[in-house]
Amino acid sequence: MRFLDRILSDMEMRIIANGYTVQGVLSDPNNVAWTYTIGLSKSFDLPELVITNLDNHDAVVLLTWVIEELRDGASLDDFDDFQAVRVHADHLDGDLLNMWREYYGEEPSTVDVVQLQLGAELACPCCASTQVDLSDPKASTGTGGRLNRAQRRARKRQRQR
Repeated sequence: MRFLDRILSDMEMRIIANGYTVQGVLSDPNNVAWTYTIGLSKSFDLPELVITNLDNHDAVVLLTWVIEELRDGASLDDFDDFQAVRVHADHLDGDLLNMWREYYGEEPSTVDVVQLQLGAELACPCCASTQVDLSDPKASTGTGGRLNRAQRRARKRQRQR
C-alpha cells in the first residue's frame, strides 16, 4: 500500500467516525503553519475551516470547539475570538487544501472555505502582526504555500489526462 493511500484510508476512518478530520501543515523556514478541516462541507453542510499562524495542536483544539458550537447551532458571527473570512478562490487552486483535494478527487473551490483569523488573544504573540489573510488573493502562506500560475496550469493539464 502506498503511503498516500494509507493516509487517505486513515482520513476516511476519521471522517466516517466523526464526520470530519483535521489536517495540519507544519511551519518551516519558508512557510507559516496552517490547519484545515476535511469533511465539514460534505457531512454537515458547514464551510471547511482554515487557521494559519497557530501551532497545529492548538489549532485542532480550537477547530474542535468551533465545530461543536457550529453543530449546536452557533454561527461563525457569534465568536469574538476570531473573524471568519471567506478564503479567496486563488488559494484553493494551490496547495492550501491539498489533502482535501486528494481525498475528494475534486477541487476545494466546489465548497465554501472560511479562514478563522485569530484575534490578539489567540494568535501566537510573535505572529499576531503578520497573520496571513487568505481573503486577499495576493496573500501567501509562504514561498511553498501556493502554486504559481504556470504550476496551476500544469496541474490542471495533468488532471485532464
